[in-house]
Amino acid sequence: MATLTLKGKTSERLEAIRKPIESSSERYKRLAKEIKSELRGNHPSVFNQPSPVPLKLHIHKDIRTRYPSYPAKAISLCMHRWTNAKKYLVTLVEGSPRYDLDSNQAGVVLKQHERCQTMSNDT
Repeated sequence: MATLTLKGKTSERLEAIRKPIESSSERYKRLAKEIKSELRGNHPSVFNQPSPVPLKLHIHKDIRTRYPSYPAKAISLCMHRWTNAKKYLVTLVEGSPRYDLDSNQAGVVLKQHERCQTMSNDT
C-alpha cells in the first residue's frame, strides 16, 4: 500500500484548509485584545487596568496614528471596551484631568461626561 505525501505548496494549501476560518468579528475581537495588550505595555501609566485614568477625547485618532498597522475598526472596538468598563467610568469626575498617550494632561472631564458615568452605573 502506497502512502501519499504532498510537498511544497500543495501541502501548505491543505494545512490552510484544515485551519478553522476566522470570521471578521472574531478577527476584530482578537485584534482589539492585541491592541489593548500593546497599549498597556507601551503606555502603562495611561492604560493601567487596576486604576485607569480619564483619556483624552478622541484618543483613538492618536492611537490610529501611532499604530497604523491595526484596522480602525479594531481600535474602535478596543477603545469602546476600555471606556465602557466600570473601572474606567468611575474615573469620570467633573474637573478631573484627561491624559494623552504620553501621560500629558489633555483637557478635563466635563459635566456631561460625568453624567454619562452616573447613567451607566444605573444600568
